[in-house]
Amino acid sequence: MEYILCNCCGSTKLKKIYEKPDEKFFSDEWFNIVECEECHLGFINPRPSEQEISKYYPSDFFNYFREIDHTKRYTEESEYFLDIEKSRQNPKLLDIGCANGDFPRFMKNRGWIVEGVEPSVTSEPIDDFKIYKKKLTDLELKNEYYDAVTAWAVLEHTHNPLEYFNKIGKILANNGRFVFLVTNFESLASKYLFAEDIPRHLYFFTPKTIKRYLESSGMKLVKINFSDKIYMMRSNNWLLFLIKYLSGEKLLYSDIPLSYTKFLQKNNLKDTFIRKLIFSSKNPLFIMDKIFCPFFDKVSILLKRYGIMICVAEKK
Repeated sequence: MEYILCNCCGSTKLKKIYEKPDEKFFSDEWFNIVECEECHLGFINPRPSEQEISKYYPSDFFNYFREIDHTKRYTEESEYFLDIEKSRQNPKLLDIGCANGDFPRFMKNRGWIVEGVEPSVTSEPIDDFKIYKKKLTDLELKNEYYDAVTAWAVLEHTHNPLEYFNKIGKILANNGRFVFLVTNFESLASKYLFAEDIPRHLYFFTPKTIKRYLESSGMKLVKINFSDKIYMMRSNNWLLFLIKYLSGEKLLYSDIPLSYTKFLQKNNLKDTFIRKLIFSSKNPLFIMDKIFCPFFDKVSILLKRYGIMICVAEKK
């Protein structure tokens, strides 16, 4: 484990926001999430080092890409590049953190020249387009070469986001586009409802920190979409947070009730209608939270406080 300063502004003024365990793989390991008091970047501190982090990415982590059809998601992602497709012949794309290679493959079928970056050794082998098995920041790439660079839910996983922004600013062609998706630390879900994937998510961004990173790297923020069309970050337990807040208390991770699925897993039970009915009757607050959560999330999107940000930047 290593202690760090703020990656965005270098400040040492940090305050603890919450602590949470690794819910997916190592439930006995807890981590502190802090916020920089100067620029409001969020991050894990202390955190697993680059030598330690691979432990938290077993092969099961990539099952999400193997088991679900993501065609609809890739179609949504490709919408950000329609004008580039129309104006440039055989445009070049670099997809950072391409996992098993499905999004570059999708874009290749649309006429793009694609390359991917995926340093993880537990992802599937890729042999139908050029793939780099190192971190982006360790690669020797041509400057001003790519018409588009993408990073879908990647930058929050990196140990040094500033280095990534700087590298992308160099390899992106003039008038090229950088589109990336990160979580929003200004959202209730990210900052107060423990929705981040700890410790794989190392950093938690805000619109202001994103703008600061881009400007320092020679790029300009064009727009931010707060949307649940590509990835979702549900505001589960928002009602419990509200009750705690109104009573002057802070919501802790230990206050979060077991979901129905986790209740079944913990007790090694099968899902039945009667069991679901009993669970609902004993957990009315949890059920009310679930019923109204989609409405709460739609309001969060309208108020630009949703947990997901799709950022579009250009190099001028």
